[in-house]
Amino acid sequence: MSRIKDEVLHHAFLDNTHELLQSIRPDGSLEYVNPTWLVTLEYTEDETNCIKLKDFVFPGYVRKTEEALSNVLNGQRFHDFTTTLQTKTGTPVQVEGTIFPRYKGENIVAAGAIFRDINKHADTRDVLLHERSRVETLLDLITYDLTNFNKETLATLENILSTNELPQSLENLFQKGVNEVERSSNYLSNIVELWRVARRAPQLLSCDLGETFHAAKDFVEKTHPRRKLILNTGLEPGQHYVTADEFLLEVFKSLLHYHMRNDTRTIIQLDVEVESLSQTSFLKLQLKDYGPGMSDEEKSEIFNHLSQKHHSSHGLGLDLTLVWHVLENYGGSIRVEDRIEGEPKEGSNFVLLLRRSQIKKC
Repeated sequence: MSRIKDEVLHHAFLDNTHELLQSIRPDGSLEYVNPTWLVTLEYTEDETNCIKLKDFVFPGYVRKTEEALSNVLNGQRFHDFTTTLQTKTGTPVQVEGTIFPRYKGENIVAAGAIFRDINKHADTRDVLLHERSRVETLLDLITYDLTNFNKETLATLENILSTNELPQSLENLFQKGVNEVERSSNYLSNIVELWRVARRAPQLLSCDLGETFHAAKDFVEKTHPRRKLILNTGLEPGQHYVTADEFLLEVFKSLLHYHMRNDTRTIIQLDVEVESLSQTSFLKLQLKDYGPGMSDEEKSEIFNHLSQKHHSSHGLGLDLTLVWHVLENYGGSIRVEDRIEGEPKEGSNFVLLLRRSQIKKC
């Protein structure tokens, strides 16, 4: 009788607590969720049998959450762990709590979690909104002033160059100054874009992969009028649709800018291949160049703007950091390989994974 009462009390606690309780199996499927979890994320109990972690974790937080759960399944425990879940309709839900291993005998069979919805804590939300407002105001002031400084400096340098009275040595020096100011403006622009990506939940739509990619190519060619970009590809508009938003164009522009600037030849060739990965919801897009390639260390650092050993001289660290963050928000990813495996000096291969979309609209 005592054991029955204990079980009744145990279930009553689980069913009535305000925390979100969940237990996740190693394959990402749900072993258990409590009523608060179901109500908060807008699922029915039957629907939880058909979903996995990537379905209820907000894009951009999947990798972080998967890594934590992997460590938990190896015996670790995390306190004050924060992540963002999403409702069935895609609304983000910020949570914080503890994740821990669930044992059966001596074996770990699942990862348990007790989360609280921090969106419901008005004080915390108000503080966060206030601090974000301060950061936004400061960023707006800084970018406004620096943009004006760059414009004035650029105008002065271009006026000097237009006199046609400079000796060649000085002309080269002033042209270098123009290039540096333009690089500064590009860097500043990417800081603003990164902030835009970070401060809002993406409104993901279905985007035409071919149309967006070729639009980026046209834009990049106009910014490099003395260079030629040749795409060896069968990718055309209307073939493939992916889950993304307006930042997808910026992703492709940044990647194509990288190839144009990293390859000093007048004609740059790029092999673009698209493959639908069977048994998954992803498309694999490969951009294979014939440039100088990069070492394994450079491959691991290229998307981290805090480590710019390879690409700081080109001012591209923030460009590619932006690419990484945008793709993560889509639930996708990017990595760099050798174009020819084991031959790093024969060029690089940028491999993107993007989620397929069946709805043909932009």
